[in-house]
Amino acid sequence: MKLFNDGLIRERLHLGGFHSEWDLCSSSVEARYKSDERATYWIYPLLIKAGLRVWVYSGDVDANVPITGTISWVMKLR
Repeated sequence: MKLFNDGLIRERLHLGGFHSEWDLCSSSVEARYKSDERATYWIYPLLIKAGLRVWVYSGDVDANVPITGTISWVMKLR
């Protein structure tokens, strides 16, 4: 995240008006974070139903899931 504190990077990302320092995580965000057993799987059917095209790659939702797990849940989206 220190990369986002670099002046040139901030300029290229059009972050000129944003003056806070970037950090990996803040305690205020961490305090409000709630884990969901559905992870982000729940949103894919909504996106597809809305007519959006979704590009899924292995590790998109969970980097620890092997390709067979990814194939399994993608096939359930049909």
